[in-house]
Amino acid sequence: MESRTKILKEDQLFDKNINRKDRLLRIYIIIFSIVPKSNHISKQLNIVFLIATIFYWILLPKVSYSSVSTVTGKRILEALNVCGVTVSCVFSYSTVSYLIGLLDTGDSTGLLYFWLEVLVLGSIMGKSLLFL
Repeated sequence: MESRTKILKEDQLFDKNINRKDRLLRIYIIIFSIVPKSNHISKQLNIVFLIATIFYWILLPKVSYSSVSTVTGKRILEALNVCGVTVSCVFSYSTVSYLIGLLDTGDSTGLLYFWLEVLVLGSIMGKSLLFL
């Protein structure tokens, strides 16, 4: 009986995690659409963000605690993580580009610092969207 309650509790926690990821993705989409795009962000990146978020939203309801142990469930989870990484990378790139454009005082930020900022913000977002 104890193992059944443990499985039910883990299933509920997994469902809460899915709901949290859904809300976070909505917040990221709202922020991405509100923030004006700088000249550095191409239409291709907007399309990549859109496609990755659509696939993320399509795949998110298909993953469940019980399906993760199957081959199909593992593939869906891997595809979901790839979409999450793509969303986080494009979002962080566009956000850092926008913030650098706002704070531009004539001094150019070094390329290394730019990619470090993208990596840090992307990893924070990636942690929130990925299933580990």
